[in-house]
Amino acid sequence: MCTDMGTGVNAISEQCKQNVQAFLSKYDGTYFFEVAPIVDNGGFASLKLIKSKKVGVEDSEIDRISSLANIGLGKARAKAGGELIETFVGDGAKISYALSNVEKDKSKGFLIKVYR
Repeated sequence: MCTDMGTGVNAISEQCKQNVQAFLSKYDGTYFFEVAPIVDNGGFASLKLIKSKKVGVEDSEIDRISSLANIGLGKARAKAGGELIETFVGDGAKISYALSNVEKDKSKGFLIKVYR
């Protein structure tokens, strides 16, 4: 699991790369890998500002936009995790991506599950 990505980005830290490499060293291309994106549930600063200013946009609409933005950001984070798997396991790695984000307070990144 990597949970140290910055706010609103999908850049992988060196510590994350090292942790994933150590974790994946036990597996080869015969395993199946699933990547689930992790987003915190704190929301987006710009959308929070709009919400607090009461500029005529319903709170429910801002919440919906935040949810959609998290889906896109989660997809980018999962892709970054999948690319890391390909780097350490090989181009033939069998990778699937979770359909939904994992929401975790103050955590941003991805989770890798391995199946036989």
